[in-house]
Amino acid sequence: AVSVLSPADYAGGLVKDLSLGGCSIALAKVPVWLRPGATIHLEFELPSLGHVTNLAGVVKNTEGGDGANVIGIEFQFDRLEFIEYRGWGGSVRDAIEQWTLQKSDAQPLF
Repeated sequence: AVSVLSPADYAGGLVKDLSLGGCSIALAKVPVWLRPGATIHLEFELPSLGHVTNLAGVVKNTEGGDGANVIGIEFQFDRLEFIEYRGWGGSVRDAIEQWTLQKSDAQPLF
């Protein structure tokens, strides 16, 4: 497959604070086009569950400074997203919910 997008249309980063509603993404550099209100499509790995592709999101906010650039994303589940599963079935929404439940169960309670 050949992309119709140029390399400048892509940005890579570290997904953080993943929840069913969205996530934050830490970037080395925030591209000019990645501003609040922009619609983006995400691709990322959910460890032990699968690889998520084409998950739409809207940039809600951006923070930068001291070498840390973070954008806040609100997911827009539009049924065009999909996941390559590892041993189970369901939707991207189900996979994210399952992953966040697994993470919360792993935290010690004091």
